[in-house]
Amino acid sequence: MENRIMEEATKLLKLKGVKFTMNELATELSVSKRTLYEHFPSKNHLINKIVDCFLAEIKVKEEKIALDTTLPLIEKIRLLLVCVPAEGEAMDARLLLELKKYHYDQWEKVQLFLKEEWNIITHLLEQAKDEGILKNISIPLFIEMYIGAFNNAYTSLHEHNLTLGELLQQIVEVLMNGIKA
Repeated sequence: MENRIMEEATKLLKLKGVKFTMNELATELSVSKRTLYEHFPSKNHLINKIVDCFLAEIKVKEEKIALDTTLPLIEKIRLLLVCVPAEGEAMDARLLLELKKYHYDQWEKVQLFLKEEWNIITHLLEQAKDEGILKNISIPLFIEMYIGAFNNAYTSLHEHNLTLGELLQQIVEVLMNGIKA
């Protein structure tokens, strides 16, 4: 039941953002609000669990990409930089703004993830530099540019109705084509 609740809540997040109500969620699932609260003590707890799962799925997807021996190195880097779970790709960028406004602790968790989860990508960027695939650039600066572009873009481009996947693809396109050797 917990998975069903989370799946339906994720659908509502896509449609309505974080402003969906537990009543709407109960209606969509054809269950009582009491049933929801038996599994999740609060809406904040539910959103916390969704964010945790979202970030865990990104880690799993990143590891799978990094270990894929059929992918060229530059393609691995590109895929890692646009890595979001399938259900996250269709979410629009306003969700991050709403997360910041209404569920700040979860937004901080996403920001911390963005700043700290760079081991795989850093290793691959170093390897690409060593192999002459990328120019001799400062990897920490590249990462700061990516994070800065992401943070600025989702706050200013949400009115252009970009999905999270589209936003990341456009950022990576600009950054990668600017650093290719």
